[in-house]
Amino acid sequence: MLNTRDQTDLLSGDAETIAGYLGVSVRTVKRWKSGQPMPAAPFKLMQLRHGDLSAIGGADWEGFYFGRDNLFYHPFFKYGFNPYELKGLFFNRQEVAHFRREVPGLKAELKKWKDAAWATGKVLELFKLSMSPVSSRANRTEPPPCDSFAGTPR
Repeated sequence: MLNTRDQTDLLSGDAETIAGYLGVSVRTVKRWKSGQPMPAAPFKLMQLRHGDLSAIGGADWEGFYFGRDNLFYHPFFKYGFNPYELKGLFFNRQEVAHFRREVPGLKAELKKWKDAAWATGKVLELFKLSMSPVSSRANRTEPPPCDSFAGTPR
């Protein structure tokens, strides 16, 4: 893996190609390759060329980079993101924020429906009790048989 903090690693490759990229002479690149410190601007350009975003974004962007496959890589995720996936992340973030705002209202409405269902259930229980036949009511004793029907089967 290329160390983008090391001048020697950044300058690996053909001096003419690097000189053309940076807009300096081949002689200047050869001096840097031999150990003379690079100025900050060309150093940062070479870091960017190798995909290191911390060159312009600072320490918060360390580990983020653009790969040779033109994908954007996060330091804690092994797969890269293409431009459409990055655009999608912004949409997803807005969608999540919207749903987070919706949740408290939906919870309150659900509680109302649950309370209404509970009350309806209680009313139905009372209604069923009131509509049940007299003979099935609790603590009810049967009347004694009538004398005029004595001996008739029940």
